[in-house]
Amino acid sequence: DSFTWDKDVEDNVSCLVRSSIHSTFGSLELEPAVRYPSPDGIDPSKNMTLFEQEWDGMVNRTVEAATGAETSSVLKYHGAIEAEFTEFENVYMLMQCTPDITSQDCNRCLRACVTLFKNQFWGRRGGEVNRPSCFFRWDFYTFHGAFGNVTRLPSPPAQEKGSSATDKK
Repeated sequence: DSFTWDKDVEDNVSCLVRSSIHSTFGSLELEPAVRYPSPDGIDPSKNMTLFEQEWDGMVNRTVEAATGAETSSVLKYHGAIEAEFTEFENVYMLMQCTPDITSQDCNRCLRACVTLFKNQFWGRRGGEVNRPSCFFRWDFYTFHGAFGNVTRLPSPPAQEKGSSATDKK
């Protein structure tokens, strides 16, 4: 069995090439997981608590975009989002699943990628996790032209000095 998620910069597409001697096509495949973390770390002087809150929100919106596309859509199981963060440059996130799995399985696969990245590589400046059924990547720069027709999220509202999220509840 083998698989690779590959990119065509010229045509701005990503696709999966997969072969198997088993009849696993049409069902969710979570293993193996291939990881490509950025070798660079995020500046430790930045507010990582705020970054994580904004990053988690972006993850949720990207998963919703990827799993919410109509069945007949060309963009079924594809989500690409650009977001402005409070203390960081723009963040770019791409998620994609194979069209042969259900929306629920796509959600499960993408969230497994995100969890794996956060558990093993949190604090890195981007990275990706590939599985036979899905692909997750994020970074501080656009990659392989995936962000030409991207959903752009506005910058988060500035927090008032001396207040916190708990105070506002």
